[in-house]
Amino acid sequence: MTDTAISPLRQRMIEDMKIRGFAEKTQMGYLRAVSDFAVFLGRAPDGAETEDLRRYQLHMRSRGASATSMNAAVSALTHHPHLHCVVPGGGISRDGTQWISCRPGFFLPVRVLSRLFRRVFLEKLVSAHDAGRLHFFGDLRHLAEAHAFDDHLRPLRKVEWVLYAKRPFAGPEAVLAYLSRYTHRVAIANNRLISLDEGGVTFKWKDYRAKGRMRQKVMTLPIDAFIRRFLIHVLPSGFHRIRYYGLFANGGRAKNLIRARQLLEVPAPPDEPEAIAESDEPSNPHRPSDLHRNA
Repeated sequence: MTDTAISPLRQRMIEDMKIRGFAEKTQMGYLRAVSDFAVFLGRAPDGAETEDLRRYQLHMRSRGASATSMNAAVSALTHHPHLHCVVPGGGISRDGTQWISCRPGFFLPVRVLSRLFRRVFLEKLVSAHDAGRLHFFGDLRHLAEAHAFDDHLRPLRKVEWVLYAKRPFAGPEAVLAYLSRYTHRVAIANNRLISLDEGGVTFKWKDYRAKGRMRQKVMTLPIDAFIRRFLIHVLPSGFHRIRYYGLFANGGRAKNLIRARQLLEVPAPPDEPEAIAESDEPSNPHRPSDLHRNA
């Protein structure tokens, strides 16, 4: 990053990526994608519409761009909500007598799971459209028509969906600690807010590329830009921040956890009973009724 004068859009994008801790190489890749998009449009990309992005994707495909390159470009150009799934590496057997672990060095067939998720997701999307639960506005209004919506989804049935599944480097504790920072607090804590005036909102942020005391930095954003960033972290009405499935489903979570600890010989927390009566069969995540929720 240089000190040369840059556009407000580029500056905002750089600041967003710094706040999220993106490596400099990743930042340069995203900025390059936006620059390429601007060249394709022949104008600044901040006024681009959905159809412009679709034409750019078709342009990239015609040039032989890989699925990875297209995914990186789309990630740079659009707001892309995503979800994290924490999955145990095993489960309780059908008869509830043993814990079955996944094979060493293998958890799930990533390519198969990716295509399965793609199919199920698109099927549910079509069902929601057929039931009239999707609403479109502005330049997307034409998607309310069934044939237009189907045409819009057709390319997505051929694109490889990216699915990333890997053992956590620092162990499960580090993963849960990372996720808890997003699930159990608001977008920004009060102690990070420094001032508010006509010049904007000033707050503290961490530059994860820096070391020691240099990591803590200060940024000032226009009020509307700050509100926009804050609202990105607010869930739409009807959404749940955390959902539990299978072994952790609400209907049998307590009993399942007790049984799992028994089978794994892990001590129960002081505030939970140590044993479970033999007649109290735990709800099993391997049953079909639980499997479909776990998919």
